Amino acid sequence: MSENANSSSVIYVAPLGPREVSQTPAPEPLRPAEGSAAEIGRVSEAASRIVSEWSAVFGNMADLGEGEILLPSFVKRKEDGFYVDIEAVNENSSLFHAFVDKAFSNGAYLFKLDYPRFKTLAFEPDTVAKLLSESKEKGIAPEIRFATDVIHLPEDRRSLYRTVKTNPKFADASYLFEPLHVDRVEKIELPDGSFEEKTVSERTRLDFDEFVAYLWTKGVRYGLLEEDIRANIDAEPPKTGWQTVARQLESIPWTDATTVKATGRFEQNKAPVINERGKSVLTHFQNAFPQVSENERLLEKIPRKMGTNGRTVDGRLIEPPVPKDLNLEALAGPGTRIETVDGRTFLVAAMKGYVNEDPKTGVVSVSEKIVHREGVNMEKTGDLALEGEHFEEHGEVQENRVLRGRSFHFKGDVHGIVHSESGTVLAEWRIAGAKIYARGHRVDLIGGIVSNSLVEAPNAEVVLKYAENSTVIGKKVVIERAVNCTVISEEAQINESVASIIGTKRVRIVAAQEKNGNPTTIIVEVPDANELRSALQEIETSLAKHESTLNALRSKRMPLSQMAETIRKDARAMAFVRLRKTIAEAQAQKKGVSREDATKFVELREYGESKLREFSQISKELERIDSDISQEEAALGPLSELKAEQEKAIEGEFEKISVSVERIMGELTVRKRTATDAYAKLFPASEEAKRRNERQKDETSERAKIEAAKKRRPLIEMTESERKTELAIPVEKGDVLFSGTTGTFEISSQQISALLSDNHF
Repeated sequence: MSENANSSSVIYVAPLGPREVSQTPAPEPLRPAEGSAAEIGRVSEAASRIVSEWSAVFGNMADLGEGEILLPSFVKRKEDGFYVDIEAVNENSSLFHAFVDKAFSNGAYLFKLDYPRFKTLAFEPDTVAKLLSESKEKGIAPEIRFATDVIHLPEDRRSLYRTVKTNPKFADASYLFEPLHVDRVEKIELPDGSFEEKTVSERTRLDFDEFVAYLWTKGVRYGLLEEDIRANIDAEPPKTGWQTVARQLESIPWTDATTVKATGRFEQNKAPVINERGKSVLTHFQNAFPQVSENERLLEKIPRKMGTNGRTVDGRLIEPPVPKDLNLEALAGPGTRIETVDGRTFLVAAMKGYVNEDPKTGVVSVSEKIVHREGVNMEKTGDLALEGEHFEEHGEVQENRVLRGRSFHFKGDVHGIVHSESGTVLAEWRIAGAKIYARGHRVDLIGGIVSNSLVEAPNAEVVLKYAENSTVIGKKVVIERAVNCTVISEEAQINESVASIIGTKRVRIVAAQEKNGNPTTIIVEVPDANELRSALQEIETSLAKHESTLNALRSKRMPLSQMAETIRKDARAMAFVRLRKTIAEAQAQKKGVSREDATKFVELREYGESKLREFSQISKELERIDSDISQEEAALGPLSELKAEQEKAIEGEFEKISVSVERIMGELTVRKRTATDAYAKLFPASEEAKRRNERQKDETSERAKIEAAKKRRPLIEMTESERKTELAIPVEKGDVLFSGTTGTFEISSQQISALLSDNHF
């Protein structure tokens, strides 16, 4: 309540008690509905008038009795009804809600209730504030009429109301409607002049105003469906069954902040490009990197929009989540800046160039990425060192021209030297007499051929349609047809191999052929079984050593433990210990000991002290042994784990190896080559660091070790000259796995592992 509620001039509403009921006749119940709806309405209106006259009681503060409620000062009674001072309730939105709750809890209800205004006053403080503002602007009294009267709901009327049902989340409420009847006692005059009482059952109806008060006391306070409730009450014939009488107000979802394009030139042109032959190439867009001018607006931020609260039928707020804001600065990549004009925020190009939008992060950048159509040659461009992420060339790259950059897309022939530091290399036509060094993740030749060229991409997947007289190096190499090529990889898939050398760990060839007496040769790189076994044996030796030490310690501990237990069970020694404790306690308390205890102590002293010294020495030795046992047990755990890891690593090395040739259509040779990573372990740094470290190792034995490790490196890690030297070494007979001209060949990782383990080669 506000402070005004405590003023001296207060109106109050007194719900009737038994005293008032006995003094005023009860209203007549409604008669059965007969005649027109208008007639029924008149009867209802008359009854309402009687109820108002019977139940409403007003007085002053001095007359306030038990069970009565004060009418606060912000509620005013006028000739046409009750008004609320909205200026007062605007300051404290809970005032009206508390007043209504008190009135309904004390058995009152609002006669001729204006439900929309009632709902506004009780639950819509924003609307109240708006109405207050409008009343001040118009110069009218800041008040709202919400009911004609505040009157008591008699018990016989209250008993007409039935069960209300709500769901657990108070999203809606249902009421069980049914035909209603009341008993009325009539006095009938008899012929002799006396009267006889007769009980008559008559149909009656619920009342919307009473219904609002009743539902409030049952926890249903908001979202009443007034039109539906009135229709159910007035229905002819009366409705029977559960009907929804209240429904929650759903919250209006929020809208997150977002961006919209501020220029049409920001959009990509996805029409296919037209190559120099006049044909559409569907794999590339005409305008994949749109160009914009400096200071051109690219994106505009649309601020977030807050949602609107809803409310459950029990009056609780349903608050939508707070919408997400958007930090436009987080989307500003290189070559852009943020600009605010008249409260609107834009992302603007800080330079002229091509727009790039990251599809994952949404970051927008502008850079000088070039789509070039005139070829790379000495006359037009010279050698190129490109800073952009992407270079697209429609013309020819001439011999010996050097291109350095990241991602390349060639639509013409390539005869030069390309260094791709990252990204992809995509070529649609020929690569002839060229060298491509790629450090990215993919090299594709989707249309033409590779001839007399070098493609070196040790970390990439290399996909070629046709290769001839070329060297192809990749982590994974996929070729439709390879003729007289050298393919070095960790994994290779070749549909047709003609007189080619394939050095790999895992290979699948559909058809292998020879040409001009030159066979297809497969060099299977296998791990050094002795080296793997040696590493495992070192771990096993260490495990065995610790287990032996542990067993020796346990053997040493056992007799000492038995000796200690013998002393614990020695009766004379234990008697001495007890006597010594007894004497010590007596001395601490300054008391004497018995002659018997003193005599016994003297007799046992020499024996007892010798046994205690012996027990102390044994205990110290046991502590030392237990400490050593703990250390040995702690060492065994990691070694066991290391052994399991090593065994798994060995198994993994062999799992990488397999060879499958479906059709042998000429001479095929399959041989093994032992390759290790010993050199990489010696020099785990860059190539330059490797060379520097090699120069620092002067000892002959060390140099021999280094050279041996270099020769046993995987082919993919060797330089071009080292590979040529290694491949020219004559094949030892024991290294040949297969040699034949027809049939098929297949060897699995399990077979390789078994053969190496059995030293079969």
